[in-house]
Amino acid sequence: MEKLRIALIGAGDRGADCYAPYVKENPWKAEIVAVAEMDEKKRNRFGDEYNIPQDKRFSDLLQLLEQPKLADALLICTTDRLHVGPAMAAMKQGYHIMLEKPMSTELDDCLALEQAARHHNRVFILCYVLRYTAFLH
Repeated sequence: MEKLRIALIGAGDRGADCYAPYVKENPWKAEIVAVAEMDEKKRNRFGDEYNIPQDKRFSDLLQLLEQPKLADALLICTTDRLHVGPAMAAMKQGYHIMLEKPMSTELDDCLALEQAARHHNRVFILCYVLRYTAFLH
């Protein structure tokens, strides 16, 4: 099986500290090839840690999505209000998506995301971090 190429939108707590470490621990399974993060310090810290070239570090998520497809999958770990637009655009480009919860706070958006995933034949995963769940402690 080929190594999965991943792009990350949002290098904050969830993106950088919850999901990306899996890639570091399993480098034969996946690699992070691009990052979009508004905060320059977070973007560069993450880029340096995961050896992402400068030209694949974007200060705006739209910059990443304006590029030709850079990866197989996209992890969207932005603030809640920035989930729907990037996910819809990325599925049209052919990305498989892992989206941090919530999909949206609007039912119509949730339904549209599900329909887009089916229409574009994309894997679409919604992720819930359970760090406060009793069985994890």
